[in-house]
Amino acid sequence: MYKPLGIAVIALVLLASASAPAQQSAPLPLKGVQPQNGPKRQGQPQTPASSDPRLRAPAMKIKLGLPKTSPKVLNPRAALHDAAVIAVLQRQKQTADIEAARMKIGIRPAGPAGLPAVQSPPKLQPQLQPQSQPMPASGANSPNKAKAPAPANIQKAPATGTIAPGKVSDAPGNNPSLYAQVPQIDTTVLTCAHDPSMRILKVSGDAAPATFTPIEKYNLYTISGCSFGGSNANNKVYIFGKGSFQGNFLIRFWSENSITIALDPALSGVLDQDNLTLVVQRADGTQVNKNGFKFYAARGDLQGNPVPLAVIAPSQFSAKMPFDSQTLILPNTYTSPAPDSTPADPTTEVDRLFNTPPWAPTTDTFQFKNLAAGFFPASAILVYWYIVPPDCPGLLEAPNVPVRKVGDPTLDIQGNWDVAWDVGNLVVHTQVEGCRQRYVGPGNSDASYFTSFSRYAVEVWVLGPRCVNPWTGLPDPQCVSDTKKQLSQL
Repeated sequence: MYKPLGIAVIALVLLASASAPAQQSAPLPLKGVQPQNGPKRQGQPQTPASSDPRLRAPAMKIKLGLPKTSPKVLNPRAALHDAAVIAVLQRQKQTADIEAARMKIGIRPAGPAGLPAVQSPPKLQPQLQPQSQPMPASGANSPNKAKAPAPANIQKAPATGTIAPGKVSDAPGNNPSLYAQVPQIDTTVLTCAHDPSMRILKVSGDAAPATFTPIEKYNLYTISGCSFGGSNANNKVYIFGKGSFQGNFLIRFWSENSITIALDPALSGVLDQDNLTLVVQRADGTQVNKNGFKFYAARGDLQGNPVPLAVIAPSQFSAKMPFDSQTLILPNTYTSPAPDSTPADPTTEVDRLFNTPPWAPTTDTFQFKNLAAGFFPASAILVYWYIVPPDCPGLLEAPNVPVRKVGDPTLDIQGNWDVAWDVGNLVVHTQVEGCRQRYVGPGNSDASYFTSFSRYAVEVWVLGPRCVNPWTGLPDPQCVSDTKKQLSQL
């Protein structure tokens, strides 16, 4: 992913009592934090100039090898990001699976004449309103008691073996075994017999609008209603919303009162949607609709995994100095994506390289609050470069004045590399390494030169609507086309 880097830098620091400050370089256009106390400076710290104009700093070269890579760091908030909508989708799918199976084996009758018979059940007064609930059945020894549903409140029908409020006695005429023999009767047919006008009553067992998604493990829905007609190749079901959004459903089952559908699994390149309209259209063109539905887009790649974030703009980067430091060191270069990275593994690289002694390590932060709706950062890795004492450069060319090298170069390290998530932001604690070489110049003047650097890159993965740019929210046409092709081959 990366190539070794050769960096030629020179620095000269004369440890003389009389020195003049060197000109300070201009900072990069990145957000930084000004020091709280002392002089307010950004960019390269001041370096004392040589008091002997005859001395030239010899050239130094730092050769960096392959970097080290941290383990992938998961965002602890990622698992909770869409937990509420996932719970809704799971509940809908469980209901749809049960209802779809009943539709196929004909538990739901086609008319009143098909109602299942029972042996002398208690008097049943089925409600004819669309929001009514089936009469709960009971078992004689059941420990559970279910509350009777309110007239206008949609609740899950009690399971077999529960009893309604009140005491079921063993007195003659109240044989509990009769309750156990009463099947759960769907009132759709009775409701439609009372009013046969074409309409949608429930989706996946709920009168409230559902949330649709093309994600495979949740992608099954049932529709209950009146006068849908018979099965026909020209029947249609679809949703639409603002703009050009439209999602078409694949029809799995169709009858007068029941439909089983699945959303087109290749639907991509769109953000999550609210306030959609569901349309059921018969072969003769007659249609009915219901409003208030939602769309939850498929996430990540085809397998639903997070995708690498191609670019992190400089505006999303900020640096903070240590509390005891007077100077904030901003990067020399900030590149995203880094030139040595690949489209499959794009990284954002941050370089600090100065001709000074090592500075106090900074804390860098990458923000993701400006990602498009539905996106959030899922994980990241840190890639960092380092040197060891033998890598510290030596004298590569003789200066044009007589100087004497004193000892071998030494290595000074400040801070430790670390990466972590903080409320959705990625925080990098940097490390700074500096090489120093001492010299004795004319008049036994003591001179030293330094090369200090801190270089790292981050790769971030995000999860959000499939085939959508994470920053702009716009569709990626190539991704949409590739997704359709790949799904068509499955």
